[in-house]
Amino acid sequence: MPIQLVQETEKLTYEWEDSKIYYRRIPTGYQNAIVRDNTKKGKVNWKEVNKLFLHYCVLGWDNVQVDEKPIPYTPELSESLPGDIVDDLLEKAGAGNPDGARKNSKSSSSSK
Repeated sequence: MPIQLVQETEKLTYEWEDSKIYYRRIPTGYQNAIVRDNTKKGKVNWKEVNKLFLHYCVLGWDNVQVDEKPIPYTPELSESLPGDIVDDLLEKAGAGNPDGARKNSKSSSSSK
């Protein structure tokens, strides 16, 4: 299988039951810059890193609902996706999961 380069214009589909989330992979250089920019005194603010990764990789969705009503995609609303879906999306987008840092990232942020 040939190497596939990450392209900013790519659009991949993540399916969960009847919903679809459209995403793109996160280039390594972008990941490194985000982590570097959110590291202070050797501590990474994983909450902010995860938010920025999610805002970059999620492009839109179909059939995502609140109170049984479809809602339009916004980067801010992507932060409300269930944690397991966020973890899976970030993994598929190439952000990985260093030492479990992304697990429950909403509740486990390093000091700023």
